[in-house]
Amino acid sequence: MARPDPIGALEDLLERERRLILSGRLADLGRHAEAKARIVDALSREVRDPRHLDRLRAAASRNQGLLDAAAEGIREVRDRLTDMRRSVGSLATYSSDGERHVVSTTPGQLERRA
Repeated sequence: MARPDPIGALEDLLERERRLILSGRLADLGRHAEAKARIVDALSREVRDPRHLDRLRAAASRNQGLLDAAAEGIREVRDRLTDMRRSVGSLATYSSDGERHVVSTTPGQLERRA
């Protein structure tokens, strides 16, 4: 249930965002941007107890850490997929002295022997 006071409303919103991030539904985060802007605007017009603001700051920081971790994971997947695509047409081997050799393999180029 949404709370009417701006601090409670923002805490609720940050918790919903946290659940979205943890469930991997990052695309749904954009839905909250307008509501968050309205709540922050309402908060900026009111003088608040610093302890309340510290709780909000901690929740926002926690969500930012989760988003940073998600972004890093996405970058790692992208890099891994790029490496996999790159390796489809070649094979890298190493000689006994550690020298790297790349063998290009195109369809039909390899010879099959019985």
